[in-house]
Amino acid sequence: MIEAKPLSPRFGAEITGVDISKPLDPEAIQQIIAMQDKWGVTVYRDTGLDDEGQVRFAGYFGYLESLLPRDGRPRQFLFNAGNLDKDGEINRAPSALTYRKGDMIFHTDSSFMDLRTSYSMLRAVEVPPSGGPTCFVDARTASVAF
Repeated sequence: MIEAKPLSPRFGAEITGVDISKPLDPEAIQQIIAMQDKWGVTVYRDTGLDDEGQVRFAGYFGYLESLLPRDGRPRQFLFNAGNLDKDGEINRAPSALTYRKGDMIFHTDSSFMDLRTSYSMLRAVEVPPSGGPTCFVDARTASVAF
């Protein structure tokens, strides 16, 4: 049974009771979409997802944004937001540091695209033992008083 364990009263839930690394039936997909729409951010722990599984799972939610094929390479559906270079060291190249500045401020993924995706997905492949929290904001429950 797919369940949502709230992480706060109105925003964010941990989803359990489903193996998202395997193909899902239409009923499970609809349940997951309903939970995503209700909670805004959903968390799946220890998924076992690889790149192919992540692309398959993401496809259940609609249009997949991608980088166009270039230099004979296939279309790319995953974006590596990591900060490591090919040798596993922190990439301190000036261009990489400039590019990552956008990650330090509030932003909405792909808001500049003509055809925007319905959801964004973040899969942590390797994380440090501490520090660097990722924060999410629920604009649906934000309020402004005048």
